[in-house]
Amino acid sequence: MSDKGETLLAVFDDSSGLIEAARALLEKGHAGIEALSPTPVPELEELLPPRSSSVRWFTLCGCVAGGVLGFAFQIMTVVQWPIMVGGKPIVSLPAFVVIAFEMTILFGAIATLVGLMLNARLPQIGKDCYHAGCSQSDYALLVECDPAERESIVALLREAGAGEVQTTGPKSVLFGAD
Repeated sequence: MSDKGETLLAVFDDSSGLIEAARALLEKGHAGIEALSPTPVPELEELLPPRSSSVRWFTLCGCVAGGVLGFAFQIMTVVQWPIMVGGKPIVSLPAFVVIAFEMTILFGAIATLVGLMLNARLPQIGKDCYHAGCSQSDYALLVECDPAERESIVALLREAGAGEVQTTGPKSVLFGAD
């Protein structure tokens, strides 16, 4: 699709119209679809492709960094100030495991929070594709489209029962710039 695409917001009174519209758009080959719903809609979850999340990679990187830093801090400390205690070696890894484990958990948790905030795009600054009724009783479907396909998509959404269809802005605002 071109970079000058736009995003359409279609508002439905019930979930059946939302499901019908999503099914029709997917059958026609439109992949850029996002649903806004006040309640979970299992049928819609089966229709839309699952999104992959990179939060797990943030967590893995945070855990590895925490573990490495946990051991590194302790090893550097005992190398700088060596104190012989009971004939044990200066660098005794079994004694360092507890602190390294705690640092692994701490860094993993912080990295998970950062990854969650980045992937959820929080705070959402400049995103104008939200319908206030979607947090109460309305269902909405956000569809990215080219200007040439706009009329056919609007007609399809109206056939499915959309009460309101409006343009919300460029697709990069909603779906992220690739």
